Amino acid sequence: MISHYHKSKGMSLFSLMFFVGMSSVAYIYFQDQNESSNGDDKQGMISQFVSGTLSQKAKLQIKMLSHTIELYMSDMGNYPSAEEGLEALVKKPDSVNSYWGGPYLQASKIPKDPWGYDYIYEVPGVHHDFDLYSLGNKKHGDSHDAVVANWDIK
Repeated sequence: MISHYHKSKGMSLFSLMFFVGMSSVAYIYFQDQNESSNGDDKQGMISQFVSGTLSQKAKLQIKMLSHTIELYMSDMGNYPSAEEGLEALVKKPDSVNSYWGGPYLQASKIPKDPWGYDYIYEVPGVHHDFDLYSLGNKKHGDSHDAVVANWDIK
């Protein structure tokens, strides 16, 4: 009788991701103790690491929302107005005709940016037909977070 049981060789994807993530945090925390003995510098480095992760999440959300806005445009022939805002992606505006093919997002409301704020939607945009961006954590004075915007995302 042939056995279909075989041992797993190697780590699972989750284990590998967990190991890489923990190694990164440990590296940042223990990085070159001689470079600086000031604990605030280490905290700043960890803050920058987390900030970079939040910025990446914001970029992904902005890409997704931008594609959704383009889908709305293909159905309606125009972008959601400034008054309708991103809400037009999940709820049919009163002023919209029967071509509205939404809701365009599975969620019942527009996601907030990773810092808990609303994305800023401007139409017409300065950089594109519409501008969509997050100020990051600048509202709380964190200098590590830069503006994440659809005009900077490729």
